[in-house]
Parts: sequence; structure tokens; C-alpha cells
Amino acid sequence: MTNHLTKTPLMRIFKLKTAPDKLEDFKEIGKHNLQTSIEKEPGTLAMYSSYLPEDKTTFYVLEIYKDDEAYQAHAASQHFQSFAGFAAKHLTERLIYQTEPQWLREKEKAIDLHGQNELTVKLAEVDVKPEDNQNFRDIVTKEMAAAMAEEPGVLAMYAAKLADSAASWCFFEIYANDEAYEKHRQTPNFTAYLEQTREMVQSKKLISLTAGTLVNQGGLFFDSSLQQALKP
Repeated sequence: MTNHLTKTPLMRIFKLKTAPDKLEDFKEIGKHNLQTSIEKEPGTLAMYSSYLPEDKTTFYVLEIYKDDEAYQAHAASQHFQSFAGFAAKHLTERLIYQTEPQWLREKEKAIDLHGQNELTVKLAEVDVKPEDNQNFRDIVTKEMAAAMAEEPGVLAMYAAKLADSAASWCFFEIYANDEAYEKHRQTPNFTAYLEQTREMVQSKKLISLTAGTLVNQGGLFFDSSLQQALKP
């Protein structure tokens, strides 16, 4: 499925922590919410739930909707309301990262995986010097485009700025396995990106996650610079 967007989608990242005695219930109701959303909501484009390997009660959830109307349709659904009711009672921590999507790309084949699997999930948080922000964007999106085009094991890459801090970036990436991730890190494109942006980056944090429920429609592409070019 090809899904090239010309308008900015809605992308949010959640950090959720559940009570230990409710962990399995949280996984099951979350899986049902994500899977049903992808199956029944055309405007729900991607939903990923992963957790920290060192703390299985701490989850990072990424959601992408075509637009706010699509999100409102999701929020009104029975499966989401069931999840929200459970979360209100049993989550001990809930943080929301509002983002401004910059560059999003998925392989054409949809991801539909639940429970134990080989997929490798990485979340990176990068703070850039404000004066270098545009140059950083140009370099990193060029590297990501090359990775998606040339590396079969790179399944999805998403780059966004935090809505309240334009020089703070988050990157969410899915690889076929650890080997694909390590191969990616050794490519000339990736090493060139590191070298070219070394002086631009003020801080960087890489979070390795264990894949839980990962579902998308497949074929998503969005580039905010193309959107700007279309403006009169």
C-alpha cells in the first residue's frame, strides 16, 4: 500500500508505566486497541507499543494519524474507550510528546506483529544547536532516505521535532532484526551523517526498546519540506 501524504499528519509519542500486577492485562487491552484501530480506521496509519527491556512495565507508544479528524474518530471508538478506562485506573505514569513530523517513511509491506518477534526498535532523542537546525534536517533526512531505499532490513523511519522545542528531535526506527540495525550503522551514509552533524548536536540519547505490538498500514511517506514547496 502506498500512502503519500501532502498534509502534515498527527504524530505523538507516549511514555506509559503500568502497575506491575496489571502488566499482562495492559498488554492485552493495548494489543486489542492497536490491532482493531489499524483494521477498522483508515485514518490510523501506524501504532507501535514497545517497552524497556530493563523495565517491562514502562512502555513507549507511537501513534500516527492522517489528521486530527482521524484521531477524533479513533478517540470516539469503543476499543479506545475501553483502553482509556483501563489506563485511567492502572497507569502510574503518563507522558505525552507532541511532535511536528518532518520526515516519515515505511516500506510498502505493512507491519503486523504481536508479542515475541525479532524486530529491533530504536528511539533517539537529539538536541541540536538552533542555528544548525535546518542543516541538520537536510543531512539527516538525506541519510534516512538512502537507508529506506537501499537497506531491505530498515522497515520504517520517522523523524519529528518536539512541538515545544524546534531544535529537539526524536527519531523512531524499526529494523528487521539486530543484524540489520548493525549493518545500517556501518553504512557510508550513516557514518557520513555522524561526521557531518557532529558539531551540530548538543546532546543525544538512544533508547533501545523491545517490540511488543507493532502495526501499520504500510507505504507511508511524508516530507514536510515538500509540503512547504507546494505553498503558493
